[in-house]
Amino acid sequence: MNAFPFGNRMISDQLIRAENRPSGFDYLRLFLSIGVLLTHSIDICYGWHASLVIWLWRGPLHPMFYFIVPSFFALSGFLVAGSLERNTIPAFLTLRFIRIFPALCVEVLISALFLGTLLTSLSLRDYFSHPEFWRYLGNIVGWVHFDLPGVFENDLPRTV
Repeated sequence: MNAFPFGNRMISDQLIRAENRPSGFDYLRLFLSIGVLLTHSIDICYGWHASLVIWLWRGPLHPMFYFIVPSFFALSGFLVAGSLERNTIPAFLTLRFIRIFPALCVEVLISALFLGTLLTSLSLRDYFSHPEFWRYLGNIVGWVHFDLPGVFENDLPRTV
């Protein structure tokens, strides 16, 4: 009985067969991204001082929660580096732009036009005419602004 799951083939043979795109890493990144989303959602929904959050971050499973975010970033970095290796630099930059920019535009526009209008304490006229609303749209081109006018005004001050 052969001890290797691939028989006499090597991992490099499997990579060649998959055209250097093994899907297992994509599934692992998807799993880790869901883990990142869930752990951050718990913190955001319940706050840092909630007993559930304290149990998660200080309980018996805390090593797993500390492992999720760094694992996601490391694996994503490896996959992006693999993409750079397979493509020319102009093709790589084009693919990164096509992957990131449309989603960023949609996220910023949904936040500003839909969520902001639902959550603001201002009238819609004041909301859309406020300079902070227009500054927030600068997130599309990388000019980062966190606040929308009249949204979450009573939150604790943020330290960034």
